[in-house]
Amino acid sequence: MSLKGDPANGRTVFAQACVACHQLEGVGRALGPDLRSVAGHDPDKLLNSILDPSSNIEPGFTAYFCELKSGEQLYGIVGGESGASIDFKLADGVEAADNISTC
Repeated sequence: MSLKGDPANGRTVFAQACVACHQLEGVGRALGPDLRSVAGHDPDKLLNSILDPSSNIEPGFTAYFCELKSGEQLYGIVGGESGASIDFKLADGVEAADNISTC
């Protein structure tokens, strides 16, 4: 924690490890929280979130495994729901809405 940060190296790490689920400055996928939201977090909390990203899941970003009535299986987060359907955001950025039999 005593080392000085390197923004260029941080961008490289983000591109390799974080971009699949997080956005920063318009780059990445909006499955997890936008990383601008963590700018004010203390360094210890940031380090813990980087080393163990699943240790503290923000509300609305919990991932679910669901099986469609067709038998297709999905893994993603709930983007929206109504009495008749659930909109699901998948890891590849696709949104799916279908009749889900189990979650």
